[in-house]
Amino acid sequence: MKIRNFLTTLVLLTLAGAAYGQGGVGTILGTVTDDSGAVVAKAQVQVINISTNATQTVETSDAGTFSVPYLKPAVYQVSVQLAGFQRSVISDISLAVDQDYRVDVKLKTGAVNETVEV
Repeated sequence: MKIRNFLTTLVLLTLAGAAYGQGGVGTILGTVTDDSGAVVAKAQVQVINISTNATQTVETSDAGTFSVPYLKPAVYQVSVQLAGFQRSVISDISLAVDQDYRVDVKLKTGAVNETVEV
């Protein structure tokens, strides 16, 4: 009986620690469109933590959407690019705990080496 109680307690503590480790994060998400309002699939989206320079890169879905979850609260920069469009940069995104921060981006036609900062 003592072993069962010990194992039950151990499992509960392990699960509580795992649940606690998931808290305190946020998500940056959005939709990428072009000048005409059409969604842009397969665009590269980079989310950069300004204080640590940690970068996460995702690709927009066929619906033009992206999501970067499990981000620590901090100030971020989002950069979106795709061949045939100017790169778009959104700065000073202040992400809070448990926040879903929406960043909708409109890409302008042009060369990738051109940048539009918002």
